[in-house]
Amino acid sequence: MNKQLDFQEIRINAAERIENIQNNRTNIALLCDNMTDAKNVGSMFRIADAARLEKIYFYQSTVDFTHKKLTKVARSTNKYVDFKLIDDLTFIENLLSEYEIIALDKTSESINYTKLERKSNKKILLIIGAERFGVSPELLRLSTASIHLPMLGVNTSMNVSVATGIAVYHLLSLSS
Repeated sequence: MNKQLDFQEIRINAAERIENIQNNRTNIALLCDNMTDAKNVGSMFRIADAARLEKIYFYQSTVDFTHKKLTKVARSTNKYVDFKLIDDLTFIENLLSEYEIIALDKTSESINYTKLERKSNKKILLIIGAERFGVSPELLRLSTASIHLPMLGVNTSMNVSVATGIAVYHLLSLSS
């Protein structure tokens, strides 16, 4: 009979699981562009952990990474998910040789995320925009594709962390 696992069953061999996960990351990284909400940043850590993402880059972030809301939402994942704070666009430009850069934003050229076709076998860097302003023009210029989630209701957007989770899991299916 199918039964829900309890917390203790999930935590068995946690140290072994953490080591295995640290050594077997996926070929996807996030680039969070000027995120300002501590809860959304905490969610990025949770998503990165859940999907075993390679790394999170925070570009021009002003968030306090010790903020109580961030650490609560992250549920300790911010202690072991690899991340880097960057302020230099040149650093991101140098990632072009390593990553296929995909922006998650509704633009004049964006396509439904389910229609994305990979342009290379490079690793994926998914750019996530700021909560109110989306992906900055300088980062959109670096992307090889822009994808969006179709909005079927009245509202024209969804929370950045929810959209990121949906996009990340779709990208996982394309990169395996």
